[in-house]
Amino acid sequence: MENLPVSPLTPKEIEFLGLAAQGLTNSEISEAIDCSLSTVHKHLESARTKFRARNMVQLVAMAITKELIEYKHTQRALR
Repeated sequence: MENLPVSPLTPKEIEFLGLAAQGLTNSEISEAIDCSLSTVHKHLESARTKFRARNMVQLVAMAITKELIEYKHTQRALR
């Protein structure tokens, strides 16, 4: 079975996934977007559930593979 999301990701889920792919922590995403930490967690957890991913690494890999987000090779992502 192909790993397709059970429902489309929201623009915020995609935005937060893109930042996670750059290596930002949930706290850093929260600061960058100016929202609460619980909002970041909610959106990333919702995306993980939609993809049936076991963890964030698998979720980001799936989102990149499905071309929902673009991986940007940055020094930050290599830390």
